[in-house]
Amino acid sequence: MEMCRRCGPSIGYNSDVLNRIDVALAYLVGGNREYFRGGDFGNIQGVAQCVQDLSLSDCQDCLQEASGRLRSECETSTWGDMYLRKCYIRYADHGRHVICYGLLVHVLAATKAKKVAKSAKSEAASAKKKAQEVEDKADEALVKVQKAIENNEKINKPITFGPYGPRMPPCY
Repeated sequence: MEMCRRCGPSIGYNSDVLNRIDVALAYLVGGNREYFRGGDFGNIQGVAQCVQDLSLSDCQDCLQEASGRLRSECETSTWGDMYLRKCYIRYADHGRHVICYGLLVHVLAATKAKKVAKSAKSEAASAKKKAQEVEDKADEALVKVQKAIENNEKINKPITFGPYGPRMPPCY
C-alpha cells in the first residue's frame, strides 16, 4: 500500500522533540474530521490530507496507518513524509526543515480530477438512459406504424405500381 516514504536526518534521541512529533501526528490523525489537516506544535509543523473519494472514516483509517508507518520508519528523523494511495501525512521540525507542499498540490489535483471524472460518468450515464428512452419510443412508434399498415391493407385494396408510378385502386 505504501507509495512514497521519505525521512530526514536523525536528531538522535531527544524526548522533547519526539514527544512533540507524537502530539502533532496524533492531532493530524484525530484532527478536525476534514480531508485536509494542518497545524504547528511548538517547532513541529504537520500536514495531512486524504483524497475526497474516501469517506471521512476511511480517511481516518488511512491517516492512522500512514502515521504509524511514519513513526516506525522515520523514528528519530527531523522530518518525515508518508504518502499512501489515498492519503498523505508529514511532519517537520521548523528549525531544521521547511515543509514542502508539492505532494499536496498533486493530491489536490488528483482529487479534483477524480471528482470531474465522477461527474462526467454520471452525465454519460444520464445521456445513455435518455438515448435508450428515445430508442424505446421510436420502437413503439414503428410498431404502431406497422399495425396501421396491416390494418390499412385489410380495409383497402393495395396500391399497385405501373410504369408511371403508383396506381390507385378504382373507387366504387
